[in-house]
Formats: sequence, C-alpha cells, structure tokens
Amino acid sequence: MTISPLWKEPGLWLIFGSALILLVWTILKIFGVFHTPPLIENVPYITGVISIIGIGIQFGRLLERITILNTDMSLVKGNIRDLEKDTSYIKGKLKISG
Repeated sequence: MTISPLWKEPGLWLIFGSALILLVWTILKIFGVFHTPPLIENVPYITGVISIIGIGIQFGRLLERITILNTDMSLVKGNIRDLEKDTSYIKGKLKISG
C-alpha cells in the first residue's frame, strides 16, 4: 500500500479550497467591497456542503486504508503462526528443548 502525497488528495483540496473561498468571501463582506445579491449570500452554505463532501471523501479513503491494513495484519499473523509451526518442527527434528 502506498500513501499518496497530500497534494494528490481530492478531499483535502475540496476542504481547504472551500475554506479559502469562505475566508475571502467573509473578508470582502466585512470590508463592504461588495453588496451581495441573494445568490452570493448562499456562499457559506455552498462552501459548507463542499467541505462536508471533502470530509466524506477523506473518510472513505481512511476506511479503505484501515481495511487494507487489517487484511495485511491478518496475513502477518498467519505468517507468524506458520513460522512458529516450522520452528517447532525443526526443534523436534533437531531434538532441541525450549
């Protein structure tokens, strides 16, 4: 399993992009740069929905990675059991106690 760099994560782009848009909109609104029509008044809601979508994407990727790690751990446990059996077999053949 390879972990992609953060700049390749679309969920993070959505989260931080929408946060940046909301920050710029808030600053412009505070300083009265523009007087917004009703469509633009919905920017906080739109960016909030986009952030939630980004969080959902990142959560799904996290669950996928956890599933892969769980599968890998099961394989490692099986390999350790096999190694213990092989060690016991070799000890029995060589008549080593312990």
